[in-house]
Amino acid sequence: MKPDFNQDTPVQFLKSVGPARARALSRLGIETVGDLLCHYPRRYFDRSSAVPIRGLKPGQDATVQGAILTASERRTRRGGSVLTVTVGDDTGVLFCVWFNQKFLLKQFKSGRKVMVSGVIQMHGGRAQMAHPDFEVFETGGQDDETGPGLNTGRMVPVYGLTSGVGQYWLRGLVHQGLTKMQDLHIDPLPDYLRAAHGFPDRRTALENIHFPPEKQGLEAARDRLVYEELFTIQILMALRRKSRRGQSGVMLNKPGDLTTRLVEDLPFSLTGAQRRVLKEILADMRSGKSMHRLLQGDVGSGKTLVALIAALFVIEQGHQALIMAPTEVLARQHGKTLSGLCEPLGIGVETLTGSTSAADRRAILSGVAAGEIDLLVGTHAVIQEDVRIPRLALAVVDEQHRFGVRQRGQPAASCEAGEPVHVLVMSATPIPRSLSLTLYGDLDLSLIDELPTGRRPITTRIVREKEEDAVWDACRRELNSGRQAYIIYPVIEETEGRTSRPPPWNMKGCEMMFFPGIRWPCSTDG
Repeated sequence: MKPDFNQDTPVQFLKSVGPARARALSRLGIETVGDLLCHYPRRYFDRSSAVPIRGLKPGQDATVQGAILTASERRTRRGGSVLTVTVGDDTGVLFCVWFNQKFLLKQFKSGRKVMVSGVIQMHGGRAQMAHPDFEVFETGGQDDETGPGLNTGRMVPVYGLTSGVGQYWLRGLVHQGLTKMQDLHIDPLPDYLRAAHGFPDRRTALENIHFPPEKQGLEAARDRLVYEELFTIQILMALRRKSRRGQSGVMLNKPGDLTTRLVEDLPFSLTGAQRRVLKEILADMRSGKSMHRLLQGDVGSGKTLVALIAALFVIEQGHQALIMAPTEVLARQHGKTLSGLCEPLGIGVETLTGSTSAADRRAILSGVAAGEIDLLVGTHAVIQEDVRIPRLALAVVDEQHRFGVRQRGQPAASCEAGEPVHVLVMSATPIPRSLSLTLYGDLDLSLIDELPTGRRPITTRIVREKEEDAVWDACRRELNSGRQAYIIYPVIEETEGRTSRPPPWNMKGCEMMFFPGIRWPCSTDG
């Protein structure tokens, strides 16, 4: 009994897909017929118009249609083979050559119509193509003789491949999948959205993205499929947010003595924006629901202080908090700053990174597990399997987009309190709201849009590799003026290779700091 083909049908049910080719397709992420149809072309060859043989020029990428005149194969002195096929039209003859592909000979029957595409070469005054793409037409009818095939006479798709998967075979497999799929009439886009944007239906879009009849159809298909992908992401984000909003979280009361003492002891006042986002964050944590919020603000806007106040809010009620930074330098900076603010309050703060010594690590882990450390600061080292934070109620992730995908959401997994922890993600990346909804659509958004009084604006510049000397000159000027400079290589996953050439470490006042997992191609004489 033949299966009903739909997007979940294993690709092995398609003709010509055996176990070996199924394994090859899986390397491209193709397991089902739906995966196959979503394996979009990387680019296209425009072979929609044939040219006369007489007008061919060297170096021209051309498509020629004619009749097969002769086809022969000969052996070379080194044991190889050369297949030569002559194609003729009313204006001349074209020689097509394939090396070591004698199995093609049986396809080229004299008198058949053929279309070939490739780059023109001139040998002895005659036009030639080496290894051209071709399509031999059947002789069953006029349409078969003159109509375009899958590989010539049209805009031809070019797919990403892997070992064991060729362009010709994959094009035919995609065409087979489009023909057999029975649920392409089910459209994820509502009718009113398609009408509002002038999008084609899904079947038409998939047919035109793989085998476009013309450029306008290709552009319309691409616009529709891009929109569909973003639309699907937003729907999934909305469902995820709805699900998370239904999760119960650690129930907290009103702010107490610790947060009040910290704010009163600060040598400055909180900005209006800081007070506004704190109100949103504390309201989330007091709602009885699990908080998942993005705190966005420029460098120097006071995000870290807001995170500390939120941490003190949970600590003063008998819970623990975690702050995770993407680099060791930033984690140590946070740890030093927060320790200075928390020490007068009697709050235990420790910093845990990949370079923490084994003895210190054991002591920190023991203190955290025993509840003696209230606030743990660190890199991804704080979310390893041996880190137990039994009373964790708040996880703050600084610059979450810099962490690998595998680290996302892991702080919540280390909670042993039985309820999801509150999660606060911080980012200084100045992304527009529309993009933030795409990247963090499952998070509520709080924005610090006000800098503290007297704070100098931050200047951000992109410097290309060829301008590296100018960077070191700028560092040298700052050092000579009594200021400081530092360079960070934010490596999260272990990487291979060299980062860049070493900086001129013989500059006065310059100190080299090494961290495990970061490879600097530095000489030892600086």
